[in-house]
Amino acid sequence: MPDPACLGLRKNPSLSDAGNRLLLFGGNVGNVAYFGDVWSWQNGTWAHGDHAPRPQGRGASAVAWDASTSTMFVYGGFGLNAAAGPGALGTPLADGWSLTNGAWKQLGAEGPGQLEYANAISSTSRFMVLLGMQCPNPSDAAWSWDGTSWLRDARPGMSARWGAALAQAPDGQALLFGGSSEKGC
Repeated sequence: MPDPACLGLRKNPSLSDAGNRLLLFGGNVGNVAYFGDVWSWQNGTWAHGDHAPRPQGRGASAVAWDASTSTMFVYGGFGLNAAAGPGALGTPLADGWSLTNGAWKQLGAEGPGQLEYANAISSTSRFMVLLGMQCPNPSDAAWSWDGTSWLRDARPGMSARWGAALAQAPDGQALLFGGSSEKGC
């Protein structure tokens, strides 16, 4: 059982609503420690939700839950940059993973590229990664993963941004709010 105070030290974890429980994936402590594990919060109790091999530890990744397949999807974020030292920004990542029944599987096809602070939603066994930061520029790209390959989707009218909040209604509609269009890394 994890120490809730220890879980609280993680910055930039990714959260997913998995029906009647909340899933926490990854997170980091400065540029010192990055986590690549999953914890679930249900009925007032934390439980470990995956096993090795796991994705590289990361913070600020795009995460989505597909209720129809009980699968969690993770893409991008940033990981340890040992050369940068404590407190620096980690290295942008460009890999995708799926978690089903506690087992991780890496997505093999090339996707959206390095994305930090991105968002993801699920829709009928497809996962979509929206926006994010391709250092140093915010992105207006939307990509979907269909279980085999990545497809770039046209999303006219969405301005480039990172750090936005994204929520999805049961009917599949999404609401995107806020974020920043400021360049940086």
